[in-house]
Amino acid sequence: MAQAIAPLAAELLRAARQEAGQVRARANDEATTFTSTAQEQAEELVATAHAEGVAEAGDQARAEQIRMEREARRLVLAAQRGALSEFRRRARQAARELRNDPALLARLRDLVRNRVGPDALVIEHPDGGIVGEAPGRRVDAGLAALADRAIDGLGAEVERLWLP
Repeated sequence: MAQAIAPLAAELLRAARQEAGQVRARANDEATTFTSTAQEQAEELVATAHAEGVAEAGDQARAEQIRMEREARRLVLAAQRGALSEFRRRARQAARELRNDPALLARLRDLVRNRVGPDALVIEHPDGGIVGEAPGRRVDAGLAALADRAIDGLGAEVERLWLP
């Protein structure tokens, strides 16, 4: 099965890396801006507390600094989740564009028959690709499922999408 989807996986990985660079740049810019603003606000709070000489204000400023750092981290994680979701959506879309490739469909049909058995019911998936079913077994080689598996197969490598 890996050989059958190797071209799809390679194309998805290439597209993913390209998209990842763009998403990473946007996420880093947003995180840098938010973190910088949070740092400035926290520094202002500390300066005000020091100028007023109120010890309690120092504690509040530190708590506000921690709160703002947590909020910055939450925003970065949300941006990463959003980027991964968008990456997955685009990968599925790119996979669906291969739905009319007769050679790919033939390879997927053979793959499904080999996995499920010669007596399996093998049909085209409505979104592209092939699905096979036999009593107690089902193989989904739909293009969206293959795109998801290719992304899931990246494992920790997908985290490299966030690195500069």
